[in-house]
Amino acid sequence: MKKGLEILLILLTFSCCTKSQVESSKIGADFDLNESTIYLTLFTSDIGSIISFDLKTNKIDSITNPENGYDLRPRISSNRKSILYISFPLPEKEHPHLILKNLVTNSIDTILKNQPFLTEAVFSKDEKEAFFFCASEYKNYSPIVRPKNHGFDLYRVNFDTKEVIQITDKKEYDMRLLRLAENGESIYCTIPPEEGIVSISTKTGKKTSIDFKGNPRKQVEGWFNLIALRNDSALYEALYEIYEHDFTENQSEFILRSPDNSHFQIIKTDTTWNNLIFTTSSNGLFVYNRKSKEVTDLKREIIK
Repeated sequence: MKKGLEILLILLTFSCCTKSQVESSKIGADFDLNESTIYLTLFTSDIGSIISFDLKTNKIDSITNPENGYDLRPRISSNRKSILYISFPLPEKEHPHLILKNLVTNSIDTILKNQPFLTEAVFSKDEKEAFFFCASEYKNYSPIVRPKNHGFDLYRVNFDTKEVIQITDKKEYDMRLLRLAENGESIYCTIPPEEGIVSISTKTGKKTSIDFKGNPRKQVEGWFNLIALRNDSALYEALYEIYEHDFTENQSEFILRSPDNSHFQIIKTDTTWNNLIFTTSSNGLFVYNRKSKEVTDLKREIIK
């Protein structure tokens, strides 16, 4: 995997045409992982395009090529034939679109157009719908922080009919890190600062808290973020640190602290839970191998 990632860095570097473009390149905070392929946004100048890289074949592909604005939060289908993402066109980037692109025919279907306060979306289990978070306001509740989206609820939209159904009616102060449960009957997310990681029924909207009894970071449990979940264990992030929790023993094992001492943004893992790929608030992009305990700084290689 390390060799493949090194090739990714080289390809990404040379895909930027000039030194100034390379120096201005940034990695989007959100990305997706399907088996051995990474899907992420690469910002060059003022354009955010989605690319993919296959770690087995060392092949890099351009997924989207917006004329302006940003394509963010890619979510790849299970068969890797479709990709769901949020497009922020300029100059009206506050009214994003939810886009479904067929990677075989390159056809684009606008599922939601000019949807204010749309923040995240994921495929349903049958991949005929999407679940998404949408806020109701963009407001500053404190004079010392910048305005943010507030008043969140969970929705679903049908790809064929474009019908939107509201699942919850809570107007949550914050909802983040939307993930679909394996059975497709609930989603997981974080509702900070009080509730932490919860599951929400995709049918009834009922909310259930996930209890990490015996964890060593109880004081910040409201800010826990779920990485992956099995019947008896979970990977989670607790402000700068990653843990694996055993629900049977009610114990958490420390795995890693953020290598650049900034907040984790998005963390994904492979099916073995051995390789962790993550972004940080300092625009870092890293890979951590749990067996070798090696951290690879991808961003430094991309912009060198």
